[in-house]
Amino acid sequence: MFFGIDKRDFNLSRWRAGLPFFLFFWLGVIAIFLFLAMLVRGSLHNFEIHETEQLVAAFLRQNTLSDIYRETGGFENTQQLGGLTFVRLIHGHDHLIRIQETSRSSFNFQDLVDLAPERVGVWLSLKKNKDGGVLTVVSRKLTGGIVFQAGKDAHVTHEIYRRVQLVVLISTVCSFFLAWFFALLCVRKSLKPLKHVGERLAATLQNHGDAGLQKTTNIPELDAVLEHIEQLARNNRSLIIEMQASLDNVAHDLRTPMTRLRSVAEYGLQSVDEPQRLRDALSDCLEESERVLAMLRIMMTVAEAESGTMHLVLEPCNVEESLRDIADLYAYVAEEKNIEVHLNLQPGLKTVADKTRISQVWGNLLDNAIKYGKTGGQVFIRATRNDGRLQIDFEDHGMGISQNELTRIWDRLYRGDRSRTQQGLGLGLNYVRAVVQAHGGEVKVRSTLHQGSCFSVYLPSS
Repeated sequence: MFFGIDKRDFNLSRWRAGLPFFLFFWLGVIAIFLFLAMLVRGSLHNFEIHETEQLVAAFLRQNTLSDIYRETGGFENTQQLGGLTFVRLIHGHDHLIRIQETSRSSFNFQDLVDLAPERVGVWLSLKKNKDGGVLTVVSRKLTGGIVFQAGKDAHVTHEIYRRVQLVVLISTVCSFFLAWFFALLCVRKSLKPLKHVGERLAATLQNHGDAGLQKTTNIPELDAVLEHIEQLARNNRSLIIEMQASLDNVAHDLRTPMTRLRSVAEYGLQSVDEPQRLRDALSDCLEESERVLAMLRIMMTVAEAESGTMHLVLEPCNVEESLRDIADLYAYVAEEKNIEVHLNLQPGLKTVADKTRISQVWGNLLDNAIKYGKTGGQVFIRATRNDGRLQIDFEDHGMGISQNELTRIWDRLYRGDRSRTQQGLGLGLNYVRAVVQAHGGEVKVRSTLHQGSCFSVYLPSS
């Protein structure tokens, strides 16, 4: 239930989250209580001053100065004080004090003498016993420099204010717990959308990612988070599917040399008495094992490049010479497919690179251009300086790449539909991009299906 107490409500993280709400509620309640207390205090003060002033005015109307100064007569009748507790006349150093009969024993006479003539106040304590007896004192200036001062018992209003203070104190203590309760409710309500997200995620996991996340929280920020989570889940599903397909390709490509390795080994075992056949079998085994190791080395090198841990031996590199060496290396491969390789290289192009790694980049791109080019076609290699960078293009007029695959050809282990008939792991272009980026460059591709492709490598110029 929403108003029920959950053990998670006592979690430290929830208390931290609820602290701002608690302070807002509790300090707000305290501010209201203090305001009301001050309002009551001000009203009671005004009431006391107003009532005392009225009593003083009535007293002065009924008694003249001569009546006040008379030591005997009607003034000694305490009823003529008109509700006042004491009256006092001050003229210079002369003091005349009249105290109500019922209050004489309660006052310290010297305290009245020491009271400042112009002293005005509410709830002043001038009594001998400190049991809460208080007075409201007012002062007036009369003719002849005489100061008239009077006081009225104010214990009733003072007691009211003390009760108000007690109520405020009790309410403040109670509001402390209520504020925490409301703060925890606010935290729980704020966490409700996250709880909904957790439930949806749990349902998605139980359905193996097939159930989408419903973006119905009516909170734009949370809906955006849900959308990103759903996109991440879709990407993960797609990645898993691609990895499964890629691993199938890897298994297929590794199965061929391993099968041949096994066959050659069996053939060698059958030729115990023929040393030459044994040597041939061992030679074939070494060749096939080297092919498997080469595949594994490529996979490890790509992993190093993607993780940024690839070690580069940087040195000045003549791009023209490097490209010509690779073209010569693949001359026989191109000749087998009757493909002409044309070089259009601007002389003097130099960069700082790992010669071995960058040669592998040229080899991968040229190998792809020949492998997927048309038999009897042409491959063009161009190297120029463009906007302060070196641009090296490998262009063929072969099968091309579909638009749907252009953004995926750089992924590890990805092989396009038209490349599955060719031997390979799908690591070449991924390795090319990783090495080029490690050199501070970039690689781009332009391709039209059934018309050919052009891969452009951009490297810093030295």
